[in-house]
Amino acid sequence: MSEEPVISVFQDKDQLPDAQGLKIQLGDTYAYWNNIHDFVLDHYPKAVELWSFFSKKYGWGYRLKDKRRAIIYLTPYSGYFVVTMLFGPRALASVYASDIDPWIKKTLEEGKQYPEGKVLRIPVKDATWLDSIKKLIAIKLAF
Repeated sequence: MSEEPVISVFQDKDQLPDAQGLKIQLGDTYAYWNNIHDFVLDHYPKAVELWSFFSKKYGWGYRLKDKRRAIIYLTPYSGYFVVTMLFGPRALASVYASDIDPWIKKTLEEGKQYPEGKVLRIPVKDATWLDSIKKLIAIKLAF
């Protein structure tokens, strides 16, 4: 997959993104955003939802988190969004042992190692990755 842009479609620091603006910007992928969002809340109802303006370089991003870490980041672009997840060593081992798509395993294996683990970014432009993303969320929540 090609490298995705880093700047969110929402770039005005003074304008918190809302559902209507998100729906307009995401178009058909808005349903997938909601599907992933609802999946996280169904499996972890205590998740905290948070829009954050990271910087002029990145714009607004959305995350769902538990008490100590982000479960998933969603970054909106024009017509699609990117799911970003960080996996620590135990979660990584579980991903590698799972039946998840080989592209995901390869991307994680080849990815840069950070002190906290490895990062995976998946552009969501259609329903292709939804099942894999849900498997990754389940793994993330197990650790």
